[in-house]
Amino acid sequence: FGIDADAVRTVIQSGVATLIEIAYQREPTDSRDAQIVEEKSDLRQDRSPLINANGKASLNAAKNYFPQVIKNIPLLRKIPCALGDPGYRVTGATIEPRTPKDIDLRAMSGLGTRLETSAQGDIIVADMDGFLRFDERSKKVEVTATIENRSGISTKSTGDIKLDVDNFVEHGEVQEGRIVKGKHMTFRSAVYGTIHSSDGDICIDDNLSGGNAKSNGGNVSIHGRAINASIEAWDGNITVNYAESCVIFGKSVSIKHAVNCDIVAETLQVGVVEGCAIVGNMIDLSSTLARKDRETVVTVLLPNHPTLESQIIAAKENIIKIDTVLQRNAVEMAAARVDPKLAKFIELGDKIREGKIELTTQQHSEWQKIFARFPSAVKDSLALMGKRKSLLNTIIDLSQQIETSLSKLYCNIKEVLGETAVQTLRTHLDLRGFQNLSRSELKISLQNMGAPNKKIFSDCQGQLKWQYKAQ
Repeated sequence: FGIDADAVRTVIQSGVATLIEIAYQREPTDSRDAQIVEEKSDLRQDRSPLINANGKASLNAAKNYFPQVIKNIPLLRKIPCALGDPGYRVTGATIEPRTPKDIDLRAMSGLGTRLETSAQGDIIVADMDGFLRFDERSKKVEVTATIENRSGISTKSTGDIKLDVDNFVEHGEVQEGRIVKGKHMTFRSAVYGTIHSSDGDICIDDNLSGGNAKSNGGNVSIHGRAINASIEAWDGNITVNYAESCVIFGKSVSIKHAVNCDIVAETLQVGVVEGCAIVGNMIDLSSTLARKDRETVVTVLLPNHPTLESQIIAAKENIIKIDTVLQRNAVEMAAARVDPKLAKFIELGDKIREGKIELTTQQHSEWQKIFARFPSAVKDSLALMGKRKSLLNTIIDLSQQIETSLSKLYCNIKEVLGETAVQTLRTHLDLRGFQNLSRSELKISLQNMGAPNKKIFSDCQGQLKWQYKAQ
């Protein structure tokens, strides 16, 4: 096999005897190993600056520090291996091509993924929304609901981060100035930057120092210390071990020890309070005292109920109008009541309106016929009297709703150990009205709320147990 006929003919034609190579073996073509190709371009971590929609690079965020994928999207595809063509020796014996290396794609499909077979070959597909990662130990591709990062959040590593997965765990520190946005987030080390959660919980195992933690719709818990920080969870609970020089807004706030803080909350439970300004509806404090030259000021907010109060005002105005008409028809009504027959039906009508007598459908129809024969002034007055009764009941119900709401307000202080003032404030603002104030404005507002305030307590020792009572 493989004789070089042209070379042999050339030598024969030359007529000169010589030694040449007249045959060569054919080498087999190389086999193709199986390969893995990425079906998307953003499956790998990319620390280069994020390019904004205007084409400018953002130095505060990386392009793709935490690769995130959505359910059913293809991730990796296998290109099958292929055997090369055989070769031949000069004797004609076959030279087998190299056995290609294969890849078991099924062995690479980890948690949160599945294997599918298509015309393009085997494909690993995301089986859930989440974070894409490669497990170095198992050599598997995984999609997880939780991102765990150990390098910290900083300018050199991640930059600012916006997360689309439900859970994120950060083991390193969050640098000052860095912003992390996500849902449920846990931080094992200190946080110096800004954490913003949407409909999720924020948990900081270490300290929050000079940073911010805000949750819209979730809770915030800080197991270490919060110092010079801002904490906000209007629709959730805030739990802090120790807070100093912090601004705290929450639906329910629980702090073991608060020093020089400004706190606004519906429900508030604090152990030791030193030199704080507090505004709330339901307040429980273990002990209060001043901090240097700053006394502790506690304000129980007596909120107005504009919707309910406007309904009461409207009902009272309608009653005045009804009374005017009734006064105009008073003579006709007096005459009707003198008539025994009319008086009987008027009394019956009163009992029907008050619910003392219930009529069947037929009886109600008969009653309407009788009512239609009354003089017009009497009919108008009787109808207005029924409406007036309904308005009075509405006023009573709305007033009770307001009083029930206010009756929940209280302030309890087990032990006063230093300068402490407690007051009530009735304002058109609810608790969220303090949210848009600057830090200096908030401090001034909470420290000295101004008129019309009512002092409940002002002393440097003693105790307080106060519950709202209607005036």
